[in-house]
Amino acid sequence: MNIHYLIENDFRKLLKQELEMLTLDHHSTVLNIACEFELIPPFLFSSLDREHVFGLEINREIVAKVPNIKYCDVDHDRFPFEDNNFDLILSFFGIEHFQDINIFKETCRTLKPGGHFLFVIPNRCHPIFFLNSLIGGNFSKWYYRNIIKSDYQPHTAYYKFNSLGTIKRTAKESGLTVERVTFFGPSQILNYFSFSKGVQKLVSLFEHLLTNKLFYRFKPYMIVVMKRDDSSS
Repeated sequence: MNIHYLIENDFRKLLKQELEMLTLDHHSTVLNIACEFELIPPFLFSSLDREHVFGLEINREIVAKVPNIKYCDVDHDRFPFEDNNFDLILSFFGIEHFQDINIFKETCRTLKPGGHFLFVIPNRCHPIFFLNSLIGGNFSKWYYRNIIKSDYQPHTAYYKFNSLGTIKRTAKESGLTVERVTFFGPSQILNYFSFSKGVQKLVSLFEHLLTNKLFYRFKPYMIVVMKRDDSSS
């Protein structure tokens, strides 16, 4: 397992770099978990055929409007696809909303041997997300409403799989191997302090202090790349 840590605000740039290493082409089959309406993220358009990209969503309104998006409660349901089906499975800021290892086991089942699972998550060890995991979803709603002054209603986050230790254990239990983990920030963490440019500067400074081999585990975000071994069944 390779671990990287860096200063980066644009997570899409990092994702594009990761995807370029996976050498996808127009014949690759891809599944986007918790995709909402964005079945194919903009940075994937040039390399994928839309007919080969599928999504999973629990929102039936979205499922009804987009043909390639299937309904699935990934905490409990079997994915509605055959074994060994996908070259790549993605999830962007979705894993923190799930509570059961089922998503990882079903990912392993539906990936082709040698296929990859790539996801972006908040890091539970970062102070903001650690506090949110302790207090619960009401804290997020209160923070957006009273501090950021936003009408956004965040989904409940459980952070069950949002630390390096749980990622390694979950991969092993699911038949997957962790290839790379990239810790990065500040990125979207700055949005939590949009009420003050001064505080944002302090947060950016804090991020630089975390970007070393002693403290990287406290950076706010992680990109994880897992692989299904050829021997997985």
